[in-house]
Amino acid sequence: MDDALAWLIEGLAKVDKLNDTLLVIFGDHSEALDENFDHGHGSYLYKHSMRIPFIIHNPEMIKERIDVTGRFQLKDVPTTLLYLMGLSDEINQSVNIFSKSPRDKLYMSNVYQHFKL
Repeated sequence: MDDALAWLIEGLAKVDKLNDTLLVIFGDHSEALDENFDHGHGSYLYKHSMRIPFIIHNPEMIKERIDVTGRFQLKDVPTTLLYLMGLSDEINQSVNIFSKSPRDKLYMSNVYQHFKL
């Protein structure tokens, strides 16, 4: 994956399109490998399911590194991208990631295995 990403970035730079491109790179939840009795598709409330890579890159739109401390979901990506492009970002059930706060309430439950609640 690292090589594929490097080829993409090098290719965009070679044709002078890197600064005109909004790169959005993110992973879905990971696969659990029997950590904490969890296996398969990361469905439970452990770091391997909840903390995923997420990078937005465009040196023209984002001048300096921003570490987002608020929690967000992948469904919030479309509104955030529209906001960055200066377009209407009103989408139901999607919130601009940059408007989130670390103090926003977050409710979680492991509904499939009661002994892990």
